[in-house]
Amino acid sequence: QGQFDLKTKSMIKRMTTLHSIHKDIIIVVLGSTATGKSKLGIELAKVFNGEIISADSMQVYKGLDVVTNKVTANEMEEIPHHMIDIISPPLEFSVVQFRNKALSIIDNIVKQKKVPIIVGGTNYYVESLLWNFSLEQTCDQEGNNEEQLNEADLKFQEKYNEYTDEALFNTLKIVDPERAEQLHPNNKRKVLRSLEVFEKSGKKHSELLKLQKTEDGSSQWSGPMRFPNSIVFWLTCEQKILERRISERVDKMVDKGLVNEIRLFYEAYKSAFDQLDLHHKPLYEESIFQAIGFKEFQNLLKYEGNDSDIKFQLLSSSLDALKRVTIRYSKKQKTWIKNRFLTRPNSSSPNIFELDATDLNRWNDNVLAKALSICASIFKNEEILFKPLEKILPQKNVLAKHICNICDNRVIIGDEVWQKHLHSRKHKKKVKSYNKLT
Repeated sequence: QGQFDLKTKSMIKRMTTLHSIHKDIIIVVLGSTATGKSKLGIELAKVFNGEIISADSMQVYKGLDVVTNKVTANEMEEIPHHMIDIISPPLEFSVVQFRNKALSIIDNIVKQKKVPIIVGGTNYYVESLLWNFSLEQTCDQEGNNEEQLNEADLKFQEKYNEYTDEALFNTLKIVDPERAEQLHPNNKRKVLRSLEVFEKSGKKHSELLKLQKTEDGSSQWSGPMRFPNSIVFWLTCEQKILERRISERVDKMVDKGLVNEIRLFYEAYKSAFDQLDLHHKPLYEESIFQAIGFKEFQNLLKYEGNDSDIKFQLLSSSLDALKRVTIRYSKKQKTWIKNRFLTRPNSSSPNIFELDATDLNRWNDNVLAKALSICASIFKNEEILFKPLEKILPQKNVLAKHICNICDNRVIIGDEVWQKHLHSRKHKKKVKSYNKLT
């Protein structure tokens, strides 16, 4: 890994000073798990004098090297990496805090005449950097006292800790009925987010979202681009091959001490939370333990017996679950990139260049050489030899709320999702039953 063939070395030699020709360029590397994002990010950083910003909500935590697949210590020494190992449990790290800290780092990298390279990661973390969201002003404090910010977050969590999903949604309907109309009652994360915006800013989330839509270059998803000169690469891979890679990666993670790492982190988190007297709910149902790699091991973590057969069965089922959910997540990552990047109009979205990482034996030709060529063309303001992906303009309202009276008043958000529901087997079956009764 990291070794270049003669052809690639020759190309690199001609490019090593290109980054100084065009200022304020930012490179973004997207892709599903196990497609090689970190590898490409490091290779580009070596060529263009770059520094890497990890946009991963789990890599910010200390002590999770294996489960989050962090880069090695040697790789971090060779190329500066940011937003890794910056916080310890039980303190939470919100997307607003991530955005503020990461943007400050990006500014510093640019001032040094280096190239910031965002490697994602967590979908909404990447979005928070690329688009200028009009979020609450009070959350955008310029102070760098992370402990104070996190304590504020913990107080907010404590206030609503005992609320049911229904109670949270009813509260939102009172303080911001327009926003409540746009959300599913069971989407706890988004409901809490809108309540947090209201509590910390005194402004309705719906009003702030309207404001960002009036900003120049904004779209239905967010505000205008923060970095108009972004170069975005999307690493793709044939699904069957990707699934095999994910399975093999999990097996290797076990050899590196995955289970012990998760157990130690769980115990450290539990102990710290108990000290703060905020441990009202089972940890595996809250916050970080809902992340991939934890909730799949909850039965193993809770088991206090000594039966080796039971432990083995729990471990096997946990690993199988981890593989399944990671594969499922890889598919969601693809959908997110399509929906959140390719459906934005050109005026509010960067070009997306697809790089096929299916055949790792042809990495230099299919991925690296192509990425270097695209970057060089943009740095020199020359014609790009490779075409970006075509945009897919949305035709339907993604926030429209529908209620299916046939299916027990089920709430559906978005016209496209609504159409899928109407054509689903379950809905059609209920329609038949309903028609018989009437």
